[in-house]
Amino acid sequence: MLFPVVNRGLAASQKGGCMSNLRHIGVAIQEYSGDHEMTLPYGYWVGMSGGGVSWDDLISSYLDITLTPSQISSGSMPGRHSILICPADRLPALSGVSRRSYAMPRGSWDADGPMGVGRTLNVSPDAPSGVRLASISEPSKTIMVMDYSTAKAKGDTGDNMAGNAGSSIVDSPTQQLSRGNGKQLHQGTFNYLFVDGHVENLKPEATVGSGSMSNPRGMWTVKSGD
Repeated sequence: MLFPVVNRGLAASQKGGCMSNLRHIGVAIQEYSGDHEMTLPYGYWVGMSGGGVSWDDLISSYLDITLTPSQISSGSMPGRHSILICPADRLPALSGVSRRSYAMPRGSWDADGPMGVGRTLNVSPDAPSGVRLASISEPSKTIMVMDYSTAKAKGDTGDNMAGNAGSSIVDSPTQQLSRGNGKQLHQGTFNYLFVDGHVENLKPEATVGSGSMSNPRGMWTVKSGD
């Protein structure tokens, strides 16, 4: 009779730990933005020679994670950094590098490109510009970072490795639910960090506004009223 109670307690603890991680990530992003003309970190950038720099690379020093320039551009983050791992994400450990359980929303695309804050560029000499905070009219309703679990061991296309461009962004709730431990993380809900710094636990369908689970709008975009 105690097992359901214990399981509920463990789930609540894991959800709370995950929300705490996201709040710390939010503070780090706020500090990064203050040092970078009030812009958010971009989702990822892959330069002309490969490698890749992701949003967690950019805020690593604000999370007290010390990386050399070569480690930042290497495509993985050495060590294990629990602040980047949702306690409910039970995917297999990676050898020598840290797993990551979070991603920025790139979201659906319109004529101007991706509508989320997770801007990306591939094989480009210059990094993408981060979204300016002043351009976000509803920061309390715009997602900045969220739960995202992926792993080759689960049949996904890649591992969500800290510091890697792959899986550093997510395009839809469909991806969140179908990959890694998505549905099991928080009993079908996910934790979301918003631009204003607050964190909410929501059902994914509550985030898509006038869009859909595969082509979200609403909280996934920097646009208001969609």
